[in-house]
Order: sequence, then structure tokens, then C-alpha cells
Amino acid sequence: MWQQYRFEAYNAFERIWLLQATPKDALREATARAQRAWDRERERRARADENPPSPWIGRAPILLIAGMAAAVFLLGRREHEKAKVILAGRPVRANASLLKGLLFVSPWLGGLAVFVLYPIASSAVLSFCDYSVLTEARFVGLLNYKDLLSDELFWTALKNTAYYASFALPLGLLTAFFWALMLSSSVRGAGLYRTFVFLPSLTPIVASAMVWLWILNAQYGVLNHVLSFLTFGLVHHVPWLKDARYAMPSLIFMSLWSVGHTVVIMLAAMQEVPTVLYEAADIDGANLWQKVRHITVPMMAPVLYFNTILGIIGVVQVFATPYVMTSGGPTRSTYFYAMYLYENAFVFLRMGYACAMAWILFLVILGLTGLAMRFARREV
Repeated sequence: MWQQYRFEAYNAFERIWLLQATPKDALREATARAQRAWDRERERRARADENPPSPWIGRAPILLIAGMAAAVFLLGRREHEKAKVILAGRPVRANASLLKGLLFVSPWLGGLAVFVLYPIASSAVLSFCDYSVLTEARFVGLLNYKDLLSDELFWTALKNTAYYASFALPLGLLTAFFWALMLSSSVRGAGLYRTFVFLPSLTPIVASAMVWLWILNAQYGVLNHVLSFLTFGLVHHVPWLKDARYAMPSLIFMSLWSVGHTVVIMLAAMQEVPTVLYEAADIDGANLWQKVRHITVPMMAPVLYFNTILGIIGVVQVFATPYVMTSGGPTRSTYFYAMYLYENAFVFLRMGYACAMAWILFLVILGLTGLAMRFARREV
């Protein structure tokens, strides 16, 4: 609880510093939030004490993996029987052996089970437990999910993530499409321009964040100097990362820096569009916008769909850049879902609570991906 109380005190200080609240109001709100968190923690501990540690919690992930393996085996056997009926009368390869095949694939299956399936199954089990990493897990049922619904920070982080995703994803796709369209033209030095567009995506995330911290610095930043020059001194010292009004737009703008990978994929797709379609459009008198709208975009629809799915998964899990640049501030205006999940797991030591958040995030991504797939059936 001490770490969470420190965060509440720091958030109250930021609100006072930015004149968003008086000291009295900020203290009252921080005290109320800390008290609710403390009451919830006491309730969780009381609930956990009623349920002593159970050995089945440690065995449950293994049982889940065994159940998944059995389901896969039964489905595979059913498909094998169908294949036998279809291939009846055809010769079978002399060296065909299920055992040999399993032995060859066993290193991959072992890695999948140990490093992927077991952590996933463990997180599913721990989401129903009170687990502080340092003590044994205790079953608490749906208490973690119930607490999330009444957790103010959970909804704040979810709202901030939705705001970021709503702008960063479409703007990123539009920017990548624009650069791909520009780079697809045969101009002198096109290879050099492509290199310049792609290089930022190769820069490590932390290094990019440190560079942008200086670019967006209110006093010494390059962006403010450029704006001051262009506006003849009317705009200067804009607190890009220290003001809640500008912090989120600054992060969204920075996300456009690393669209190089998407540009390369879109550029490759544009070069696969048959030139005869453009030639026919030229004969019909189509202009550039009409050719892009009626030829380029429809022919690139599968690639746009692919990048949209990857973009959804990426923007909903944004973590490293805001964690390095703003730490969720000012006044939690850039406090994202993945940051709150991380802090619950490794700062507040509420691993079971964090696992519940992870599964809710999985369901959100699954739902958004499902909507994209449903839209793609009609448009792609």
C-alpha cells in the first residue's frame, strides 16, 4: 500500500502545481482514493485468510494444459480418420510415422508448453487468486474482477488507452500510406528517401523516447524553437509533456515517428498492383485521387487489413514510450492500461489482480479484432 500512497501523493502535488485543484481539494481526493484502496486491501486479506493455500492452485495450470492437449489430440484424431476415408486406396509413404513426427517436433512442443502455455494457464488460474508473488496464492473467486469494476484508476487507464488508440492507429495508417504513396513514385534518390523513412523504426524504443524528451522539452526543445521562429515569437515554451492538455497529443504525434515497417509493407503491396489498371484509368481520364481511391486502395485492402490488426494489438498494449517519457503524468493524463497492469504486478505486488487485468485486456483485443474481421468481410 505504501507505493500506491506515494503515487497518490505525487498525483495530488501535480494537480496543485498545474492549478487543477487547491491543496485542500487535492488532499481530500487523494485521501479518499488511498482510503478506498486500503479498505479494499483489508477486505481482500480477510477474504484470503478465510481460504487457506490449496495445493490444487499449483496443479491447475498443468491440468489446463493437459486438457488442451487432450482436446487437440481428439480433434487431430478425428481429422486423421476423415483423411483415411478420403485417401482410401491411395499408397501411403513407407516412412510415415506419427511417433517420428512427434519426436522431430518435440523440441518446439516442449518450448511451447513451458514458455507459452504454462504462463498463460497460470495467469488464468491466478486471476481468481490473491497472490503477492512473495506468498502462496489463495483462492478469492471473482473478487479481482469485482474490484476492477469499482477501481477508479482502472477506468482512467482504460479511457486513456482508448483515447490514444482512437487517434494513433488511424493517423499511423494514414501516415504510412502517404509515405508509401510518395516513395512508390520513380524519382531520383528514392532509395535514400526510403532509408530515411525506415531508419526511425530501427531505433530502440527507449533511445527514441530519450531523443523525443529533448525535442519536446519546454525550454530547450527543438520543436519549441522552430515554432517560435515560424510564429515570430508568438508561440514559445509550450509545455508539451508537462501539461495535461498537450501530453497525450504529443505521444500520439510521436507514434508517427516509427511507421517505417508499415511503410515498407504498404510499398511492397503498391508495387504489386498491375500497371495495366493505371494505364486504363489514364485512358479514361482519371486523376491521381481517383486512381488512388478506386485502384490502389481496393487492391491493397488485404495489406491494410493486416496492418490494422497489428496496429490494434500494438496501440492497446502501449507501454514503453509513455513509461519512459511521462511515467503516466501529468495528473495521470497519459496513464495507460499496460502501465497500471505492470505496477499492480511488480510495484504493488498484486499479481492476481494484474492477471485479471491481463485477461480483460485480452478480451478487449479479441473483441476489437473480431470487429475488424467482421468489417473486413465486406470491405476487403
